[in-house]
Amino acid sequence: MINQWFFSKQIVLGEEFLKVTGNRYEFVAQRPYTDAKGKLPNGVILTLRILEDTKDYGIDKKTGVRRLTNRGQNFDATILCDKTELPLEFGDIVALENFDAENSFAVNFDLFLRFKGVKKLSGTGAGGDSNHAQPSR
Repeated sequence: MINQWFFSKQIVLGEEFLKVTGNRYEFVAQRPYTDAKGKLPNGVILTLRILEDTKDYGIDKKTGVRRLTNRGQNFDATILCDKTELPLEFGDIVALENFDAENSFAVNFDLFLRFKGVKKLSGTGAGGDSNHAQPSR
């Protein structure tokens, strides 16, 4: 069959990801997001650095060496919040909110993680109520 992709979807275990990483990430960068198909709200793609990873990924069968965790690795998360920029600065510590399993997916080794909110936990950026981004109502 040549069109098998049409009948499959790679699911993302987003809640498990948040659990093993402690849902605490260092903010690195952001850029606006617009859904090419126009089905999802606009938002912001955040590049985040993983600060913690408690999962044991086992031993590599070929080398016999323990696999490294994702600690220190960067990843992108799309915040579907109807905003094009969030009040975050490099180094801020954030938590992701409301994982959108329906619109998150994997292609090969790339994860497309969608969330409906992000919360600033600490850092150098502006404080107060502006540290919480969720969709406009």
